[in-house]
Amino acid sequence: ITDDMEKDAFFVLAFAKKDSIKNETETGLESGLTFLGLQGMIDPPRKEAADAIQLCKDAGIRVVMITGDSSLTAVAVANQVGIGTRLLTGVELDKLTEKEFLKAVESIDIFARISPSYKSKILNALKQNGHIVAMTGDGVNDAPALKSADIGIAMGLRGTDVAREASDIILLDDNFATIVEAIKEGRTIFGNIRKFVNYLLTSNFAEVLVVFISALFGYLPITAVQLLWINFVTDGLPALALGADPAPKDIMKKKPMLKSENVIDKRMMYLIGIIGLKKTIILLSVFVIGLWMGGLQLAQTMVFTGFVLYEFVRIVVIRTQEKLGMFSNKFLVLAMGASILLQLIIIYSPLNTLFGVVPLDGVSWVIIIVGVVMGYFSAIAITKWVVHITPTPQSSLS
Repeated sequence: ITDDMEKDAFFVLAFAKKDSIKNETETGLESGLTFLGLQGMIDPPRKEAADAIQLCKDAGIRVVMITGDSSLTAVAVANQVGIGTRLLTGVELDKLTEKEFLKAVESIDIFARISPSYKSKILNALKQNGHIVAMTGDGVNDAPALKSADIGIAMGLRGTDVAREASDIILLDDNFATIVEAIKEGRTIFGNIRKFVNYLLTSNFAEVLVVFISALFGYLPITAVQLLWINFVTDGLPALALGADPAPKDIMKKKPMLKSENVIDKRMMYLIGIIGLKKTIILLSVFVIGLWMGGLQLAQTMVFTGFVLYEFVRIVVIRTQEKLGMFSNKFLVLAMGASILLQLIIIYSPLNTLFGVVPLDGVSWVIIIVGVVMGYFSAIAITKWVVHITPTPQSSLS
């Protein structure tokens, strides 16, 4: 009967009464008892737990159950939420050598009948195998494991003060799905930081190269005030809006990154260098054509406007790489639209005398737009090639 109840995920308690208490000290507390019956208690998983665990699997995060409950109950609960069925009990754990133990933790889904002292041992074995380990717990006995984990997560509602003090994060709703949502949010923030850095460094690298190469031939492609304006309209609201992009749809399909991976990785350095060089070639070409068409002031105006438009092309390419729709970030669309409008005001209003620019005619715009189109498609091709030659190093989370 007990096994049947445990297979249904019940925690089973046996009840008995003492026949006599006269000779209790002689016979012992566990003798002279009359069995009364069994009581089954169940703490069913939340409805969203199974979906959250599946999201973890898709994201390359391995979920392991460590419990003091019986193996039958643990397996039943694990089956309900999709953790797995590979089991190891505390008794079996005692029989393993250290080498066997390090190998076992790589494949076991459920550790049942585990004493509190073994929790830290399991965590340390996972860390020794190169995993980044997050641990959830609520009791006093969980405190050492929470402290030794890379990320200790204590239950905020039913967790003890000791557990909360030992943890890095306190889960206010005691919901595992909230942890998964936090992982998604963290990935989104990190990705947006990378996009922000990628955009700014690529654009600024091209600005430096254009000015430097032109100066070698005795030309000034943009003036100081024009350069300040470019940084104002492109590095201001559009860059900030890019940092607030929504999460890509496949963000929880990607595998974890290495713990040692930097914001500027090998792939980003290649993109900054190659795309920055590509943008430099296009802008220098526009400058030369502008000189041939109408002299230095027209050429400067074309490069001045080209810088603004080409930097927005970089934003579009970066977001295309993340499979984000153009209108998924309305603030970004408004910021880019406002910047382009301000640029047009500078060119076609009396303010153009302050910036040393002239109104552009249709031919000038055609040349700039052709550069925009060439820049977009070449950047897409370069990005695909760089992604191909720089595979993302992957870590493992448990």
